[in-house]
Amino acid sequence: MDYRLLARYLGVLTLAFAALLLPSALCAVWYREWDMLMVFFESAIAAILCGGTLFFLGRNAGNRLFQREALGLVGLGWLLAATIAALPYGFSGNVDAATSWFEAMSGLTTTGATALPDIEAMPKSLLFWRAFTHWIGGMGIIVLFVA
Repeated sequence: MDYRLLARYLGVLTLAFAALLLPSALCAVWYREWDMLMVFFESAIAAILCGGTLFFLGRNAGNRLFQREALGLVGLGWLLAATIAALPYGFSGNVDAATSWFEAMSGLTTTGATALPDIEAMPKSLLFWRAFTHWIGGMGIIVLFVA
């Protein structure tokens, strides 16, 4: 298995996911939730650092993607995407780490399940992020069927 190629692709995925935090940051600006703007900024910085490191580690990898790398990319990509998507929940201080990861995975798989005790009490930009992860997951399912 070419771990450098896997690291490069995971780095690209993580950098793309960092860009997906931007609409929620704009939502935080719209609702004047300045503390949540910092949460999305910190999440994006963490994702950029992680993605940049992975991309740097895989910079000299070949271009041939075999079945083993593809399976590793799918499995690790889901775990990494859910971890990055959980950062805004965790950095906000409203929920614990397990609930954050559950909410992120629930959104990316479009199950709609929640473990939040009082969802209406959450900041509007964080609720937008929750809805946006469901949309991202839905687009992923459409791309899967088209592919």
